[in-house]
Amino acid sequence: MLNIIYINSGQSLMLGLLIVEHYRQQSEEALLAIAEGARPFVEETGFIYQKDFFLLEDIKSFHGESINIVVRQHPSTIGQISLILDEIDLGNIQVSSYEDSFAIGYLEPHTFSRLLRKYKIEARHSLSFDRLHLLDIPEKIEGQLVSSENLHHIRNSYPVLFHEAQKVMELFDRLQIKELTLVAMRPIGSDKFHRGRYKSSKPTRTLVRIVNDLIPYCDTQDIVVYRQDKRDRVLTRGAIKHLIAGRPHLALNLDDHLSGAFGLDAILYLLAMSDIKLSVICFNTSFPLSYSRIGSNNQYIVGIDIDRIEHYDLVASAEPSLMEVYDRMMRYIEVQENPSFSVDQLSHGLFRIRR
Repeated sequence: MLNIIYINSGQSLMLGLLIVEHYRQQSEEALLAIAEGARPFVEETGFIYQKDFFLLEDIKSFHGESINIVVRQHPSTIGQISLILDEIDLGNIQVSSYEDSFAIGYLEPHTFSRLLRKYKIEARHSLSFDRLHLLDIPEKIEGQLVSSENLHHIRNSYPVLFHEAQKVMELFDRLQIKELTLVAMRPIGSDKFHRGRYKSSKPTRTLVRIVNDLIPYCDTQDIVVYRQDKRDRVLTRGAIKHLIAGRPHLALNLDDHLSGAFGLDAILYLLAMSDIKLSVICFNTSFPLSYSRIGSNNQYIVGIDIDRIEHYDLVASAEPSLMEVYDRMMRYIEVQENPSFSVDQLSHGLFRIRR
């Protein structure tokens, strides 16, 4: 069976590739399909159309084959797949669904159930990352575990994804860097990010304050590198400029060295597998959960110090939104069997993963 893994944004690239490698490790054919809007970002990594990825419309060209379309469990992506199902022969089609990142789980699962009923097609798999969490809909669906160990296979299957990051690692080697802190900026304070749930009237000051409050939790403070967020480049670039100007030690902006749109994932992998002692400031995101199972000598500072939230000038929706993500990640961590990492509670809404 041909498995077509569909992503609708660049943010989901690594998730999509983890699933591609999941099926390939089972000796099944798997291809990555993307939304047209994500194409510029994917091509910026060096990926080649019809070699490394396909477009959603290309599913029509696989007419007659047994196909499993694998879609993120989110109303928007399920709606996009529905448009394609309207135009193809459904005789050999199955559909699978995967979680919306490592810890978010399934969003509005009834939309997937409606899709199955509307087209009278079977679901093949319910895919989760590093845990089994069956899709909460009436249909009985086989649950499969997608392992973050597949990151190693991605490194081998898509070497172009790591070219720029490898150059940065060579720079670190020339500078004889033994330890560093990496700040993966998120546009907290922006009115563009997550529909303004973390908006601030003074977003640059807010973001700078949050980072300055998080850095002391890292064991590696002499060298700090920053990576801006494309969802609000102006805000994150401006905050990085202020942070670099205000710190007395060596600081680097990774965007001066990484041209690839997805260089952060690649550099995180290479750092995790290196001898460099690494601290990563992650804000409220689940991506460190995928790196906590590989490499060694790493720590990830996850969340925001809610006890200091009054200093950040955020809208009222910020605290419950931040705690919603925090609670989901805590539930995810609590059900891990034989975890290869430890978790330290640092403050309300803030914790550290040690590998």
